[in-house]
Amino acid sequence: MDPDRPDEIYCENVLWKIDFEKRTWKPVSTHWRPTDPNSPSSEGCSYGGFKPLTAKNGKQYAWASNYAKGNCLFIREGDVFKPYLLLFRSTNDHEPTPWPAFPLMGDIKQYPNGRYIWVDRNADGLLQREEITKQDNFDFHWVDKDLNLWSAAGAVYRPVRIEPDGRPVYDFAKVERLPLTGAASMYPIVVDAQVARCSRWRRASMPAWLTTRPAGSCCGAIAGRSVGPRRSASPPPSPASSGARPV
Repeated sequence: MDPDRPDEIYCENVLWKIDFEKRTWKPVSTHWRPTDPNSPSSEGCSYGGFKPLTAKNGKQYAWASNYAKGNCLFIREGDVFKPYLLLFRSTNDHEPTPWPAFPLMGDIKQYPNGRYIWVDRNADGLLQREEITKQDNFDFHWVDKDLNLWSAAGAVYRPVRIEPDGRPVYDFAKVERLPLTGAASMYPIVVDAQVARCSRWRRASMPAWLTTRPAGSCCGAIAGRSVGPRRSASPPPSPASSGARPV
């Protein structure tokens, strides 16, 4: 659920309208239905969930994760969320990952095993060769209201600009390093530039959450050291409300 749109819920690729007072609900649409094999699917319906948010520019976005393929950023148009940016694997030596990731990438010499970024520059929802870049060092696991892409491995990618139609433009060579260490699979929760990161995500029954605090006037970057760990069955909404002490 997007906190800014409490009358809508997204579940298993379906947008639902909810009326809590009347206790009624109805399906409205599927939020994305690809019609071409070279179009990203609706990632993350069951793994990681579909996470919508309303950005500061007033437009609605969403992102989702698919373990076997990658992470996708969507932009809402009407009742449809169109894929805009996809980080994905294309490899023939990882059993859970389908190969080729997309039919146009079936030449292993042209697209060797690795991680790739696709950005939909012409807004048609389809992968074209000129829109695909090999980028093994990029990752993201969270998107905030400024459309910053956060990686639990200790990085944040901020848009260099946002187009009038709401498309964020990133320079993936410009990365801001954060005082976080660990595997990229340690998903962060970002609230107002404060990070809560699950340090033991494989132990779903009792994860440990580490928090850092913002850097004051340091251009919005994260600075600090981890506190805790404080064990919780669910991620804290913010370090302050989680019980973590300031450092």
